Amino acid sequence: MLWQTPIAHISIDRIFQDLDLPKFNAKLSYSILHEYKSLFEKNSNILTKNGGELNDANQVFFEWQARGGWNNFLAFKEFRILEDFLQIAVDKYLTGIGLSDVIFFFVIYISTLTFEELTNQMNKLIIGNYKK
Repeated sequence: MLWQTPIAHISIDRIFQDLDLPKFNAKLSYSILHEYKSLFEKNSNILTKNGGELNDANQVFFEWQARGGWNNFLAFKEFRILEDFLQIAVDKYLTGIGLSDVIFFFVIYISTLTFEELTNQMNKLIIGNYKK
């Protein structure tokens, strides 16, 4: 083995101890399936299964994301809990492998930017480094 990959197993019900895990999973599953069925019904006439045409499932999913499809899940409390859990789990993992709080701040900051804002910030960093 050339390198090792640290693995962290962090269970959501260990972080949120009052969480009814079967109920949480059921609501999460329901919201995902509801969104999937809605997306499929709205696009069933153009969906193909060959993966090579412009109107295949990947393209429909990409367009759904570009239109802000993930925002459809904001109404579900379970997704906010899941998002909080993932942030906590990532923070614990990064702390465990010795990365500093500065990186946490940077990741949180970047996640608040739009694509255009992120592009502008990256251009400033790149151009700023070339001017030095």
